[in-house]
Amino acid sequence: MKEAQSEPQPLTELEKERLAAVRSEVMAIAEAARSGELTGESLEAGIEALRQIPLDPVRVLDAVHVPDDAGEHRAGLERILRRIPDGWGRWIGCGPGWYQIVVELADAIADLVPGYEIHQVKEKYGTLRFYWGVPYRDLVCCAEFHRVDPRPFPGAITGPFAPKDRDPEELRLLQKWFRRYDAHLASVEHKRVNEAAYAAADQDRARAIGERIEALIDAAEEASARTCERCGSPGGLREDHGWLATLCASCAAGSGFLLPENP
Repeated sequence: MKEAQSEPQPLTELEKERLAAVRSEVMAIAEAARSGELTGESLEAGIEALRQIPLDPVRVLDAVHVPDDAGEHRAGLERILRRIPDGWGRWIGCGPGWYQIVVELADAIADLVPGYEIHQVKEKYGTLRFYWGVPYRDLVCCAEFHRVDPRPFPGAITGPFAPKDRDPEELRLLQKWFRRYDAHLASVEHKRVNEAAYAAADQDRARAIGERIEALIDAAEEASARTCERCGSPGGLREDHGWLATLCASCAAGSGFLLPENP
């Protein structure tokens, strides 16, 4: 059973400075590689410099990264970021021209499913991508099982995430617990609760809501294909050596992005 997540917080100013230093070092390595000046010694030096920057990668991943150019959409974007679960990365992966589109989309979905999750908001192939889901929750009977008979030790029994120094007695107790849990999953009570939770009428209702949400997402993605990602003005798909972006003529000027030859 999942533990409750703490409320995600933005990075501190010190953490932001350290993240900027990490990005600067990575960009320097990438630029040296691009220009052909990267050597084995300079790569090792760059990696060592990165190791010297005290920054917790998990903390960076799970922090709330409100874009600096959020402007009037700051509150809406923060609502989006706080719907992203731990481990996914709380960033908005598109430009400011689409902020209004994604905020309106996220709020419209919240009207249909208040407790939904957002997994990613990003640009892909020149248009918006918006991925969502519903948090997994134990059935009532399973939650009660975990309350009365909690798992004795964290960590997998076998596999790459199994503790290498697992005590044999811990392993024995874990195996016994999993047998009890398997027995619960096979019980008449669990079958009854499961069937009630996924009754045909409820499944039909959930399917209808899901279809409405997918229609909202399709409409938002279509809107992004007509909207400049940088400024929000009317725009169209443009290409730069295989890279695609939806831009207006003004934002595309001098950027290298041109109208595709075979639209």
